[in-house]
Amino acid sequence: MGIDVFALIERDHRDLDQGLVDITRKAPEQARDILDGLRFGLAAHVGSEADMLSSLLEEAGRADRLQFLVAQVLAAHRAQQRELEVLARMDACSPAWHARATTLREMVQQHDAHEQASLAPAIRACVRTDTYEGLAGLFATGRLCLLTMSPRPDRLHRWSHR
Repeated sequence: MGIDVFALIERDHRDLDQGLVDITRKAPEQARDILDGLRFGLAAHVGSEADMLSSLLEEAGRADRLQFLVAQVLAAHRAQQRELEVLARMDACSPAWHARATTLREMVQQHDAHEQASLAPAIRACVRTDTYEGLAGLFATGRLCLLTMSPRPDRLHRWSHR
């Protein structure tokens, strides 16, 4: 068995958490640069995870079991992105900035704990082993494509006929 998809997802969460710590410890110019990276990285994480989860919901029967958990994950991602956008409009390194970054860190930590405790076991329980093992590659490829602004390989064929 290769790398677990939820290990990749958890790594992204840890990277976001560490970046939020870093923006509260750096000078305003550096903090803004880190924030820009966080916004870009979170967008890639969110898009890739959404694609991966929607692929699981396409099979009949799974949607009923996973729909609610997936909706919670997607809502948490939207809230995190909104908070990053609010930070981007604030004065860097102000007391309000630090408070907002701390609140966002708490949101990310709660989200990660929820995904690991609820979504991960639910997915493991309702997909075949070979399907589950392919999720890490699907997530990683999607994330890489979003980071590089390239179309996912499985979508190239559809795009070339438009």
